Amino acid sequence: MIIAFFSGIAGYLGVNAINTIDAEFDKVSAETIPIIETLEALKFAGLRIVSSTSEFILIKSEKEYVEKNEEGEKGEEGEKGEEELIEYGKSLYNNTLKRYEGLMNRFFPKEREFLEKIRSAGGNLQASSFKIIELKKQGIFGEEILEAKEEFENNEKIFLEIINNVLAYENKEFMERKELVESAITIASNRIVAIFIIVFIMAIALGIFMAYSIANPIIKLSQAAIRIGQGELKTRVKIESRDEISFLAASFNKMAADFSGSIESEKKKTEDLILLNKKLFAITAELQIAKTSLEQKIKERTKELEEERDSLEVRVQERTKEIAETNEKLAKKLSDLRIFYKASVERELKMISLKKRIKELES
Repeated sequence: MIIAFFSGIAGYLGVNAINTIDAEFDKVSAETIPIIETLEALKFAGLRIVSSTSEFILIKSEKEYVEKNEEGEKGEEGEKGEEELIEYGKSLYNNTLKRYEGLMNRFFPKEREFLEKIRSAGGNLQASSFKIIELKKQGIFGEEILEAKEEFENNEKIFLEIINNVLAYENKEFMERKELVESAITIASNRIVAIFIIVFIMAIALGIFMAYSIANPIIKLSQAAIRIGQGELKTRVKIESRDEISFLAASFNKMAADFSGSIESEKKKTEDLILLNKKLFAITAELQIAKTSLEQKIKERTKELEEERDSLEVRVQERTKEIAETNEKLAKKLSDLRIFYKASVERELKMISLKKRIKELES
């Protein structure tokens, strides 16, 4: 019962540690990762607006240098297509911003300043995009269009800077939470191992105690039988347990008392001694059988404890493997986010090159 009790404690603490790790992992999966994904989507939507606006300006600028012919009609189709992409980017941005706002209100209400900054920068970016497109449609040139372009580029820079800063903050928070999960895994593993060692030591100590508590009364009975055999007829055995050995000790004491009383009869001395010897031999045989049986029980119980220990080691290894697989999934998700971030940076570099080309054409 005691071994089962400590095994239950070890199992409970192990399950509790695993639940703690699962809760931390679920918290990261449900809060930080969706925030990062939403920020990446906002950044993509903003770049979509910037890219399509720049493409529209480029197409509009090229169109102004050619006459209305088949190519001109294709230019109009290009303008229409870029305007549709701009509207798509705005729609994607607004929907993503609503999703980001919902996540912030739900999980990080104290960080609403990020939301307000992104909303303001995104609104300015859309307004400057709309302004420069309208100026291009009206055929306005000169200082007004240059100021609109400068405003648009400045709003783009501010928007991307804010998004990148918030992403850096969320990535830092993600790494901190990842470290918390890893710390919880380490603490849980150490706790399970420590509990296993304690239970194992207590099982050994309990086995030794049980072996001693069983063997000691038998040794006392054997020693008492030897002393009686040597003529110490007043020898008695005191055993306070309530098992078979206590009943055997009581029988032994009664036998000794009967034997002591039989000494009073000189005539039956020889017969009593012979009878006593027979009884002593019988008791010794019974004690030996009881001792053998108890030793076998001790061996069987020791084997059961070793099997329980092996089973616990297997469960610990399996859970450690599951935790390692969870870490690999988290690492893969982070790698995917980094790949997406790299692609976004390459897109920004292409946009810078495209802006230079527009400036060259306009000059």
